[in-house]
Amino acid sequence: MPSSTDAAAGPLFSRRATGLVRELSTFDAFVLCFSAVAIPIGITQAFLFAPQLFPGVNMAWSFAVAAVVALVFGLVYLYYTRIMPQSGGDYVWVSRVLHPAIGFAVGSVSTFTPLQFSALNLAVQTTIFVPAFAAIMGHSNLVMSQTTTMIVAAVATLVIGAVLLSGVRWVARISTALFALVIVGMLIWLFLLLVRSPAHFQSAWNASSQVSYDAVIAKAEAKGFDTSPNLSSTLLGVVFGFQFFVGFQWMAFFAGEVRKASRVARTAILGTWAVTATAFIAGSILVYHYYGYKFLAAAGFLFSEEPETYALPVPPYVSSLVPYLTGSKVLQYVIVASFIAAIAWSSLTFFMVASRNIFAWSFDGIVPEALSKVNKRTHVPVWSVVLVTLLVLLVDYLTIYTEFFGLLVNWVAVICSAVVVVATSLVLLPVIRPRIWERAPADLRQKWFGVYKVQVIGVLAAVSQAAIVVIALTTPTIGGKVTVKSLIYAFAVPAIAFAWYWAMRAYRRSRGVQLENVFAEIPGD
Repeated sequence: MPSSTDAAAGPLFSRRATGLVRELSTFDAFVLCFSAVAIPIGITQAFLFAPQLFPGVNMAWSFAVAAVVALVFGLVYLYYTRIMPQSGGDYVWVSRVLHPAIGFAVGSVSTFTPLQFSALNLAVQTTIFVPAFAAIMGHSNLVMSQTTTMIVAAVATLVIGAVLLSGVRWVARISTALFALVIVGMLIWLFLLLVRSPAHFQSAWNASSQVSYDAVIAKAEAKGFDTSPNLSSTLLGVVFGFQFFVGFQWMAFFAGEVRKASRVARTAILGTWAVTATAFIAGSILVYHYYGYKFLAAAGFLFSEEPETYALPVPPYVSSLVPYLTGSKVLQYVIVASFIAAIAWSSLTFFMVASRNIFAWSFDGIVPEALSKVNKRTHVPVWSVVLVTLLVLLVDYLTIYTEFFGLLVNWVAVICSAVVVVATSLVLLPVIRPRIWERAPADLRQKWFGVYKVQVIGVLAAVSQAAIVVIALTTPTIGGKVTVKSLIYAFAVPAIAFAWYWAMRAYRRSRGVQLENVFAEIPGD
C-alpha cells in the first residue's frame, strides 16, 4: 500500500500497456451507456410492481426525484472517469485511493450486478415480452416452460458472448442497430400513448374483456386495495425507481476502449442521464394518461395478489397492452419487438462491463493472469469474456430453476453501500492521494464553499446512497424481508472478494511478489 502522501509510490505509468484499444466513439459510448438502463424493461417493471409494493405511488414523481439522486451519483462516476479514464471503473479508483482489498470488494459488486441483470433479463423478461409478441401473432396465452426459458436464455447468452469475442467494433455496430429498433419502437409507443385518449382504451378494453374497465378497479377495491394517490408511497417509489437508473454511468468500466475518454465521459454519462430521466418521467405520465392510474394499479394488484380472481384477457404488462393502442399489426410488431430488442441491447453492455472488470483484476494480478490476455486481432480479453459468458449461463440456470434470485432481495442495499465507499474515496482523494489528484482536469479542481467541488458532490452522493441503504434494509417492500440469511447472501459477494484479496496477497508474497506495490500505479492506457 502506498503511503498517504504517495511519496514513495514510484512512477504512476511505468507498467505495460493493457492491450485494449480505444475504438469506441462518443456516440458508441452513449449507446452502450443508454442500453444499460433499458427503458422498456424499466417501464415494464415499474408499472407491474410499483403499484402493488407501494399502493398510491405515482411513478412519474418518483422517477423525477430519483433522477436528481441519480445525477449526484452519476457525477461521482463522471469525475472519476475524467481523472482516471482506464477500464475497471470503481475497482481501479477505490483500490488506488483507499485500499486494494476495499477496491476489490467494491469491484465485485459492480461485476456481479451486470451478471445478475443479464440473467434476470434473459431468464425473466423474455417470459414477459415473448408471449406478448406471440399474442400479436395470434398465439394467445403462451406460457414459456422452464425448459423453454432455459433454452432461450442459454442461446441468447452464447450469442451475446460470441458478439463480445468478435471485438468492440462489432459490439458497437450491433448495439447501434438495436438502439435504432428500440428508439423507433419507443417513439411510436409514446406517440400513440400521447394522441390516444383514455376513452379509447376504455372502449377497446370493454369490447374485448368480460370484466369492464370500471369493474377491474371495483374488484381490486373490494379486496381492500387502495388505489388513491399517496405521498409516502411516492417517496418510497423514489428508491424503487432509482434502481432503474443504475447503469447510465457505466462508461467508466470500459473507458479504456473509448477515444478521448476523459472528454467523452461528460457527453456519454450526462447525456444518458438526461435522456433516461426524460424517458422515464414522460413515459410514466403518458402511461397514466392512456391506461389510467387506478386501472393499472388495480390490474397489477389482482394479477399478483389475487391471481385466482384475475380473469382478465391479458397480463397487466405494458407490452401486453400494446394491441389496445392501435389496430395496426405492423406498429404492434415494431413496438413489442423493441421491448425484446432491449433485452439483447442491454445484455451486450452488461457482458462488456463484467468482462472489463475481470480484465482489470487480472491485470493487477488478483485473479489468474490469463484473464487479462488480449487477442491481438480483435483487441478483446478473450478469457474474461468466456468466463463472463459461463457465469451468466450459471446465473441463468439458478434464476430459472432455483430460489437464487429471491435470496438476493437485499442486493439494492449492497449496490448503494458500494457507491457510498466510491463517493467517500472521491472526497478523500485530494487529501490522501495528491499525486493522482494532480491529474484532475482544472475544472474539477474548482472550489465551492472553500472545498473542492468533487468533495461536495462526493459527500452528497455518500449521504443519499447511505439513506437508500437504510431505507432498503428497513422497508421490506423495497429490499425484501431482512433476515440473517438474506443479509449473508446479499453481502457474501463483497465479503468473499475482500477475503480473496488477502489470500491472493499472501500467495503472491510466497512467490516473491509484493502485490500491494501494483496498486501504487494506474493501469496503462
